[in-house]
Amino acid sequence: MELAELVPKLENRRVRIAYDSPYAAINLLFYHILPNFPPERVHFVIYSDVVCRRLRETYESIRRESPEVAETLEGVKLVKIGEKKCFPFGSECVKNDGISIPESKFFGEEFLRIARRARDDDVFVFVGFYIIPAIYGIDAVRHIYRFFSCLPEKITVFSLYSEDSLDNLTNKLMEKLYDVVIRINKESHSFGEDVYLLGIEQSIVREIRPGFARFRIGKNGRLESI
Repeated sequence: MELAELVPKLENRRVRIAYDSPYAAINLLFYHILPNFPPERVHFVIYSDVVCRRLRETYESIRRESPEVAETLEGVKLVKIGEKKCFPFGSECVKNDGISIPESKFFGEEFLRIARRARDDDVFVFVGFYIIPAIYGIDAVRHIYRFFSCLPEKITVFSLYSEDSLDNLTNKLMEKLYDVVIRINKESHSFGEDVYLLGIEQSIVREIRPGFARFRIGKNGRLESI
């Protein structure tokens, strides 16, 4: 499986990225997926101040090692759900234009308006959203379903999911929101480097077939097929 062939097929799809290694998942998202989309089309939707801080730490490390990758994030739009008005990356202008929604208003109309204002050519990246149903249960699942129902039909969605964060029933309900499920698992440790099994676990799209391949992370931060 070649990532260069896969990623263009993900446009206008709703994609879940399930992982047991955040390091590899972040590399897939930042080094392979997002560079294919104009930054002004990308909306990061982040749940919680804790996740926002973790993402900011990730961004700072990428900025030091791969400034050209970090630069692609300077023009993205930011939406954060939490108590603080803080954002993980972007210029001061982007931060000032970002939307911060208190957690108490997550279940209200203010959050749904973000979905209703979205366009078909937008790209939404959800970070930390798997935590919401883990905390709030079925009511959160219902509200997330409402949010996805308000999104345009052709919008592109990428949602990061930390494996085993949800019980089996809740996880199955959440999976139904997506056209494609990508899975990344750390497989083994050999010759001083980590090896990851990466591929399509589920797909309702015929041109995106299930299948896996082994990858390692190269010195430039990109995933390399083994």
